[in-house]
Amino acid sequence: MRIANSAAYTPMSNLVSLQQAIARLGMGVISEIALTAAIGAKMFNTPGYETHIASVWRHALATSLWAKEVARHCRSNVEVAFLAGLLHSIGRPAILQTIIELAKKEQVVLTAEDIHQLENTYCHRLSVAVVNLWKMPTLVVEAVSSYTDYNNALTTSAQTAQLTVGARFATHMLTPEKLDKETLFVLPALTTLNLYQDEVESLLKQTDTIKTRLEGLSS
Repeated sequence: MRIANSAAYTPMSNLVSLQQAIARLGMGVISEIALTAAIGAKMFNTPGYETHIASVWRHALATSLWAKEVARHCRSNVEVAFLAGLLHSIGRPAILQTIIELAKKEQVVLTAEDIHQLENTYCHRLSVAVVNLWKMPTLVVEAVSSYTDYNNALTTSAQTAQLTVGARFATHMLTPEKLDKETLFVLPALTTLNLYQDEVESLLKQTDTIKTRLEGLSS
């Protein structure tokens, strides 16, 4: 209810009940809010890496919002795009928690560099395992599975391309020094989706809206 009452979702009025929230926002949006709240960064126990996990989760949230916007523009399944964006990096906090717990159990001392190297090595594999274990829709599983091997995939789905574009838009919005606008315009995934520069410019005009929704989901 706190998220539903944020400026991102109900700027003009105050929702006082779940029934009212569902009627105003729709079951789809309420489901997204509920899923986001349930999976949030606090779900994972990663002592000493809370800031890192918060950053990973914030990027995942931004990716889900951008992927949904791209899917809407392409007249594609927005629910699949949102889920794929939200879960594409779920392996990072999961593997970090596992590494920390195993190191403590086995009394092994790992440096921060060791831990991040293990995280980078196994995070995608675990993301794929999680979306399969949670029995996510087939298109979500395929998008997450193909995400890191996008350019080498034998058959690239629209959902994978939407996830790829969503993640890059999220990086550009949150850390533009890592991905500038010019690089954004030449992403191979844009060609897959038949998105031209003027359409990308149009999508980027949604940045303020995406930022507001991101703050709402992060509250």
